[in-house]
Amino acid sequence: MTDDAKEVVCINCGRAAPHLYQQYCSTVLKLTECTHCGKVVDKYVEYDVVLVVLDLILQDLCAYRHILLNAKLKNYWRLATLFVLCDAYYKWIERRSADFPNDSLLIYDLEWRFYQCLLQSVVETAVFVVAILILHLVLTSQPDRLNTRQIVNSVIAGFYGNVLVVLAIVWQLHQTWSYVVLTQIFIFISQVQVQRAVSALFTSVGRAVAAVIIATGFKRVTGMIISAFF
Repeated sequence: MTDDAKEVVCINCGRAAPHLYQQYCSTVLKLTECTHCGKVVDKYVEYDVVLVVLDLILQDLCAYRHILLNAKLKNYWRLATLFVLCDAYYKWIERRSADFPNDSLLIYDLEWRFYQCLLQSVVETAVFVVAILILHLVLTSQPDRLNTRQIVNSVIAGFYGNVLVVLAIVWQLHQTWSYVVLTQIFIFISQVQVQRAVSALFTSVGRAVAAVIIATGFKRVTGMIISAFF
């Protein structure tokens, strides 16, 4: 008996694999070896979730391939909602602290400003995703075989570093420039690893970095334009 999964890949070399494991009985499970690199297709099948998350934080490319390609996660829209809300909350806190340090705003004004920040976060995230999609469409030689859903879902997952921003507010570190810079670098590297994990176009670090820089540039410009109107 094999695992009941769709197409999976080897987390080491990125090549397609027939399955992750073979289960001979309820207690005997054998991990599949990759026919290309000779390593186990996906060692994380037997790992605890905590260990997988730790490897994600350490930016392990194999962990990204496991989560994005082999784990078959669902409900990415929930992740998108969570990450956008985290980003919007951080923007709201920063804007409130900068414009009204003495908390002189009325409740209505505070609520309205949060909606503004939420709109900005949604648009910025959408622009980033669209920019990555356009880069794939421009660079690929087979646009009809492009898995747009997988690309969008992967980019959304790459924003998981936004949760760290909320933790910074809880720990009173959101005004510490070093923590803010490190958080943004973490999110940037996460997006680079996402592109390397899911796209054959950006397997090299240089191309992945260039793609994320371009998408980030469009995102920043969009944010500046929206901020100018508010």
